[in-house]
Amino acid sequence: MRNRQQGFVALYLALLVLFVLSGIGVSAFLLISSQQRIIQNTQASLRAYYGAEAGVEDALLRIGQEMSWSIPYFLQAGAAFVDVSISPMIGGVRTITAQGDVSGRIRKAQAVYGFSSEDVSFHFGAHVGNPSIACPPACGGLEMQHNDAKVIGNVFSNANIFGLSPATITDSVVIAGAGNTLQDISVNGNAETYNCAGATIGGQLVYNSSGSNTCVAGEVGSTPDVTTPIDFPITSAMIGDWKTVAEGGGIV
Repeated sequence: MRNRQQGFVALYLALLVLFVLSGIGVSAFLLISSQQRIIQNTQASLRAYYGAEAGVEDALLRIGQEMSWSIPYFLQAGAAFVDVSISPMIGGVRTITAQGDVSGRIRKAQAVYGFSSEDVSFHFGAHVGNPSIACPPACGGLEMQHNDAKVIGNVFSNANIFGLSPATITDSVVIAGAGNTLQDISVNGNAETYNCAGATIGGQLVYNSSGSNTCVAGEVGSTPDVTTPIDFPITSAMIGDWKTVAEGGGIV
């Protein structure tokens, strides 16, 4: 009888030890599996992030080298599938957004590409006249004929600039295109135009040698070259798209 009891106790202890060891083993297995999943997720997330960074670098290279791209465009960076978007140029700045995806782990990177003041040669406060529309009659330009009109800053025009004394432009003026005229304006700085009529230029006036000049200037020169018109940095189509989005309640 006593041997039976001892055998039962030994069996009970053996089963208890086996149960405890099994519990420890299962717990260790679950812990290790969980840690492995965390490590795998972290690695996938890092690969997605590095892929997004690679997408930004690729976009910067394309912009800097003036290469072509679609909107959006896609690339493979290691294990990451990368979606890259480059915004239109607005105010001399583009926004680059890249999204890396590795096994459903998504990371984003964003950069702003812009020009420093040392890189910018077009530095006018007002840009008027549409070079894509024939002159005359509807290409625009600038008329300053009311209430002592004044422009504070520089002006670049793809068409005529007409004024009525004492209309004033406080800095310099450039009028592009053959046959266009600066007329009846007081310009405190320099002026460059094809024709000049009745204007007063505080600095240097340069007009086209095939054009005409009846203006008063501190210094007068002529050139056979015609300044090339420059398109607006923000197109009418872009403005139309913004208006459509705004009228539709905008995009969140």
